[in-house]
Amino acid sequence: MVDAGEHGKIASFVAGVPFACVLPAAIAPLQGSTRALVNVLLKLGCHEFVCVGAEARHLEDALDEIVEDAGRMDVVTTAIEEAKEAAEYVLFAVGCLTSHVVLVDGECGVFPAELVKLGAVPRSSGGNEEGL
Repeated sequence: MVDAGEHGKIASFVAGVPFACVLPAAIAPLQGSTRALVNVLLKLGCHEFVCVGAEARHLEDALDEIVEDAGRMDVVTTAIEEAKEAAEYVLFAVGCLTSHVVLVDGECGVFPAELVKLGAVPRSSGGNEEGL
């Protein structure tokens, strides 16, 4: 799990491999720091963004605009409000396509705990790993 401002940490984690990103969507507006992070992630080769939380649909709409502006029509955006459903999606759908997932720290609710329940993250870590 990384903070939105830790671009260098993310870059070293995903260097040269396909990856997806899970973004918290607890509030509707797309913050400037999140917008900057999304642009960095696109440049690093992110192929999917999974928005998790109450405002997932609004965040996905904002991401779609950024992805289109960047000319990255190959990038998938997904909106899932429920943490358990999102964890299952990340583990079983996204996990089949990539070995690296960046979980951006924020108001993801119980999403990391759901990943632990599914066995994607060791229980001892509590979901606070740099990647899954």
